[in-house]
Amino acid sequence: MHAERTSTTSGAPIRALRAFTIVELLVVIGVIGILSLLTTLGARRLTAGSRLASATNAVTSALGNARAAAIKDSAVTGIVFRATYDPAKPQLPQHVELITIRSTGERSIFGTTSIGARMVERYRPVLGIPSTVLPEGIKVGGPMYDPPGSFGSISSELVLAT
Repeated sequence: MHAERTSTTSGAPIRALRAFTIVELLVVIGVIGILSLLTTLGARRLTAGSRLASATNAVTSALGNARAAAIKDSAVTGIVFRATYDPAKPQLPQHVELITIRSTGERSIFGTTSIGARMVERYRPVLGIPSTVLPEGIKVGGPMYDPPGSFGSISSELVLAT
């Protein structure tokens, strides 16, 4: 018969402690790492999708406001995407601002091309319609709207080359 060992002080049997091996710990840490990576990637996709949906809603709303202002005042009205980016600070993201604009009716000639003279028409922001900043990370590409030589000099008026 097999004799059970007892502790000298309490009389309770001594049991062997079960410990995790290093391999078991590494497997658990690996599984946790993979699950956290998958969660991070899914959350990033969700966040990008919500920013895009928010930007789409902002553009749709700005177009609706511009249309309503054009109908109300019977004037040429539109929106401009104004991107702000500082090349000296590339770590800062680009911000895009939507501005509702209205034609002032002023037209000027600047420069000539092989086709003929280039015309510009002056636009001003519509009073009473605030500008909208699109969510961070949304970028907009399009033609340049400032005439040559006037970068950064237009603050309260916009000029569109035609």
